[in-house]
Amino acid sequence: MADVGLEAEVQECRRQLLLRDRYLAWVVHELRAPLTALLGVSQLETKLLQEVQQQAAASALGVQLLRMRSYFDYAEQQLLRMNRQVQDLTDLSLIQAGKFRVTPVWTNLAQVLRESVDRSLLSMAEESGSVIILEVPEEAWGRVDPFRFRGVVINLIQHVIRHSSAGGVIQLSLLLASDQSSWTLRLEDQSPQLSAFDRKRAFEPVEWVSIQEGKGGLGLALFLARQMLEAHGGRLDYADGPTLSTRSEAKSKSRGNALVAVFPCGQPDTAAGSQNLSERAS
Repeated sequence: MADVGLEAEVQECRRQLLLRDRYLAWVVHELRAPLTALLGVSQLETKLLQEVQQQAAASALGVQLLRMRSYFDYAEQQLLRMNRQVQDLTDLSLIQAGKFRVTPVWTNLAQVLRESVDRSLLSMAEESGSVIILEVPEEAWGRVDPFRFRGVVINLIQHVIRHSSAGGVIQLSLLLASDQSSWTLRLEDQSPQLSAFDRKRAFEPVEWVSIQEGKGGLGLALFLARQMLEAHGGRLDYADGPTLSTRSEAKSKSRGNALVAVFPCGQPDTAAGSQNLSERAS
């Protein structure tokens, strides 16, 4: 009888999990359409307002239009953030359902990196008092899903901005292995080093770690970034970051944090693409 009761409880738990996943998928679907529409209208209004402002720049009306444009810019940034959160929920739903897929193509990784650091991320960094520095070559080719790779970059940067020390420099670099078999994407900040326990815990799907007074919270960024990289045959882990100066004389140096993503270059679509990869490494 005990076994029968336990089996019934297991089945009920599975049913509840299935209902939760279905509800999550429904919520994401219902949010996506109005968010996309609002974002489109906001971007169109901002563009039209910019055109009118240029025509009336020297007048009092131009000053008012400039103020209105700042409001539209702020609204657009918030909509972009909400849209990314909905995308994260969509990816989580696909992962939980075992339906997450990538479509790798021969891609200029450097271009994706530069495009990923858009106005919304720069504004987010500015609000936290941080500066984002990109150290990437003009071209860097690899076989990835451009949309998913962009998601990796955005999730990593957002995580570092939100949960690291206020202020400082966030440095993003991309390096090709000496044998040209893999790329290393490295994101460093200037926060005090996380413990081994917190580094492991940070990749859980519903938990993040903040170095600020030991506070924690909820988030999906690192979990999703790791899942996306593993779908490309790569990996994502914490490593020691830059050496930091501290106020303590007894402990004058400490190590910051670095998120390190390693993923294979893959093969180009043509022989010409193979030549391009060699040229970028030289």
